Amino acid sequence: MSVVVHLVGAGPGDPDLLTVRAARLLADADLVLHDQLVPDEILALVSPAAEVVPVGRRCGSVVVGHPSVVARMAHAAHRGLRVVRLKGGDPVVFGRGGEEVLDLAARGVATELVPGISSAIAAPELAGIPLTHRGLAAGFLVLTGQRRAGDDELGGDWDLAARFSGTVVVLMGAGRCAQLCAALVDRGRAGSTPAAMIAAAGRPEQRTVTGCLADLADRVADADLPTPAVLVVGDVVEVLAAQRTAEAGRTSTAACL
Repeated sequence: MSVVVHLVGAGPGDPDLLTVRAARLLADADLVLHDQLVPDEILALVSPAAEVVPVGRRCGSVVVGHPSVVARMAHAAHRGLRVVRLKGGDPVVFGRGGEEVLDLAARGVATELVPGISSAIAAPELAGIPLTHRGLAAGFLVLTGQRRAGDDELGGDWDLAARFSGTVVVLMGAGRCAQLCAALVDRGRAGSTPAAMIAAAGRPEQRTVTGCLADLADRVADADLPTPAVLVVGDVVEVLAAQRTAEAGRTSTAACL
């Protein structure tokens, strides 16, 4: 296969967190098909001569269906155009990148995956929450808060998440915070487990709400957070609380000097 489509991760939204390779591919592209979550600041890196097309979905609203996206990429690539499929976060972390790789291969088009920083890692870090921390969490588990059409029940992964001793990170679950927190508690995770919701990570409007599994949903509802948002569950959330307390103490001491 001599034609190639680049599946590029845009990271969490801050252009400074885009990889150098991703920025170069955007500058050289003839056609960029991007997810709805990719901000204008990153799209501004695309050449003015390129065609930029919004595709994908957000909050269940489909802009362009998956088969049409694949067909358009394949057609453009076979015409010799430099095609970039730009996805929020990483292209294969809940981004259907693997499906696009297989579907493009069936049409005679090779692909190159260009990693992006997944919000599963970026959102907690940008909020001051380490995913692992000595004595608190030796690992982390990443789940999606979305369900496939027709699914009414959470799967077995949520049984695992409730038993998991490390940090649990849930992507795409902002609109279902109450259900997700309740699911973990119902499956055995303590309601007192620290939890946080980080919204719009890496963007100027980034906000973080902390609490525990028993009360986080109410706190999030009161805060009216923007989307996208990432749910983090585990003792590592307390690191942020300790950090805020220390910062407040330093500020108070400085004010007295």
